[in-house]
Amino acid sequence: MNASIRNERFLLTLARRAHENLSEVEQTFFRLKRYFLDEMPPTSGNGAQFKTIVVVFTGLPPDEVPSIINGLHVRLKPRFVDDGLMLGEFFSNCEKEGLRNPKFRPLRSETPLIVIRSMVQTDIAFLTDDAAFVRAYLSKFQANGVDEVLSLLEQRPHIPRDRVAMLLNTVAEFGGPPVEKDGPPAFSRRPGY
Repeated sequence: MNASIRNERFLLTLARRAHENLSEVEQTFFRLKRYFLDEMPPTSGNGAQFKTIVVVFTGLPPDEVPSIINGLHVRLKPRFVDDGLMLGEFFSNCEKEGLRNPKFRPLRSETPLIVIRSMVQTDIAFLTDDAAFVRAYLSKFQANGVDEVLSLLEQRPHIPRDRVAMLLNTVAEFGGPPVEKDGPPAFSRRPGY
């Protein structure tokens, strides 16, 4: 965020009383996505990864904030991830855990908001619940993405077995190590991966 502000690649906008017309809010997000990708400078190169759009929500009924923000996030995420973008959902009682500390709640904010930013390699940790997300991630990062997925599996032995299998099968589609047919999934790195 600091780099985004420092490099003047930060846009802040408001969504007022979004609960009154959620389909219109979703269309606004799709317009913001197009603006982010096609018009907000820079549209390519290393500097593009520092762009950020923050949508601040005002006038929401307090008891509906979690369902509104989470609902928008769930519905919008597939189309954003397909284009190499990430969405972050923030509100006061967001229960999502930190990557390294399960007691830390990094997505808590007194003001509800959704952040649009470019996907980075470490984002695989937020994409492991859906094979389509993993494919979009690997399409963007290719061999480096394969390495990142394998690294995640090495660092997090508590990932459920079915999710590990999905991740390994998806990695294999992108030239990663093949999945063993019998026995536990293998995810040790081999030379060249």
